Amino acid sequence: MAKYKFQKKSNEPSDEFIRSKMDFNKILQQQKDLNNYKLATKPLYKKPLFLGFIVLLSVITLVLIFDEPDPQEATVKPSKDSMVVDSLKK
Repeated sequence: MAKYKFQKKSNEPSDEFIRSKMDFNKILQQQKDLNNYKLATKPLYKKPLFLGFIVLLSVITLVLIFDEPDPQEATVKPSKDSMVVDSLKK
């Protein structure tokens, strides 16, 4: 039991330290700010991360809509001079 030392006299804070922490107006203002719902929360549409996500999503959607290939451009027609080789015939 030699490891443990007990102090019979506790260390009390000084009067100067106690006076420095007695700012009750600051405590009341913090409590008032916590109870004010409009200051505590911000709507989702006003957050920059959400707005960035919406802009990115809309740009990707517009690119996919307007960048569809035309069906006529997608098919390649062989020219008359080219030779068609069928690899399945032996």
